[in-house]
Amino acid sequence: WWWHYSVENTPNFDRLEIMRTSWASRSSAGNLILGKESFEVGGPRTTVCCNVKNAAVDEKLLTVVDTPGWYYNYPVEKTPEMDKLEIRRSVHLCAPGPNAILLTIPIAISYDRTVHTAVEEHMSLLGEKVWNHTIVLFTWGDCLGDTTIEERIEKEDKHLELLIEKCGNRYHVFDCKNHTDRTQVTELLEKIAEMMMENNNSHYTLTEETWKKHEDELIERMLEVAVADLDAESKQPFARRRGNCKYII
Repeated sequence: WWWHYSVENTPNFDRLEIMRTSWASRSSAGNLILGKESFEVGGPRTTVCCNVKNAAVDEKLLTVVDTPGWYYNYPVEKTPEMDKLEIRRSVHLCAPGPNAILLTIPIAISYDRTVHTAVEEHMSLLGEKVWNHTIVLFTWGDCLGDTTIEERIEKEDKHLELLIEKCGNRYHVFDCKNHTDRTQVTELLEKIAEMMMENNNSHYTLTEETWKKHEDELIERMLEVAVADLDAESKQPFARRRGNCKYII
């Protein structure tokens, strides 16, 4: 997701992207931020291509870009190439780049080494410097009950603490079921503004060189897949497929 907003005493067109794992209620969080049902919620896979929505929130113009996620503990090589391209492309949907990136993590699901590795690998699609602009956004906050987020982090695997440290100890919690509590959105925007000041209001972007490298890698991998498919078909010379039917000649 990207947020793109302007308000008095802040730079015009500040931007935010949200990255996420599966089950992170990312679309629900986007709707909570925008204050309306902008993104489709439900189903195992509601986002395939980047989806851009806008709204005025707390006198700020927000543009949210909903991006494809990845399976919670799957390594990056198991993520479809087109999903990885969409994740990289999201940076360019709010030119010149985001001032902040939210990494959504479901607090109700255990965060262990395999999950941490998957998060690091997928975030690396945007480059190593992405962490300087990232805030961890915990979803499913209603599952905490009387437990504070700090107590929950302390009880979790050490890798969750490592993630937060990697993000400069920046984190926030969303209860997506409590749509009437707008203070959680206001507080998040305040944390984003604080991080932006720490970054001298700079934005994050992929350099042309990095983007070209990613593009070349994608083309190479897609060609490898195409060649593999052709090779598989060549081993079945008497079978020809048309639609969902198989014809024998």
